[in-house]
Amino acid sequence: MKNDVCQIDCRRSASAAGPRFQTKRFSGWWNFTSPQLQAQAIQLLADFEGVIFNPRLAEWPDDNEEIQRQTVWERNYLGLADLRAFWFPPETDCPITLLEHGFSLGAKLPIVVGCDPAYSRKLDVEIQTRLSRPEIQIADSVAELATNVYNYFNSTSGANR
Repeated sequence: MKNDVCQIDCRRSASAAGPRFQTKRFSGWWNFTSPQLQAQAIQLLADFEGVIFNPRLAEWPDDNEEIQRQTVWERNYLGLADLRAFWFPPETDCPITLLEHGFSLGAKLPIVVGCDPAYSRKLDVEIQTRLSRPEIQIADSVAELATNVYNYFNSTSGANR
C-alpha cells in the first residue's frame, strides 16, 4: 500500500511531519526544471516511509530577503537529511546543486547521484564523484535514482554511506 509522501519545503516546518520526522529523513536535492519530472520522482518514492525535504520552489524569489530565507533553509535541511539525492538535468548547469554535491562529497555525507545523459557537466560530476567516493554509482534516470534511494535505506551493509 502506498503512503502519502510527506514533503517539507521552505514554506512548511519539519514539525508538520509529526512522528515521521523521527524516522528516515531523505532530502531530495534535485533540480527539476519540469514539474512533471518532479511529480514522477515523488510518485516513484510513494512507498517511502519518512520525510522528503524538497528545496524546489515553483518560482525562484526575486526578493533578497526571500532568497536568503531559501538559501538558509536549504543549508539547514541539507544537514538534517539522512540521505541527499542529487539530480542533474540537461536544462541548466545547476551551479548551486553542484556546490551542494561537492560539499556533500567532501563532508562524506550519504548521497545518491543521478545525471541525465544530456547534462552538460555530466563528466565533471562523474569525475568528482569517482575521485571522492568511488563506491557511488551515478544513475542515468530518475527511476534509477529513486531505486538507489530505496536501496540505501534498505541496505544492511550501508555501501553508499
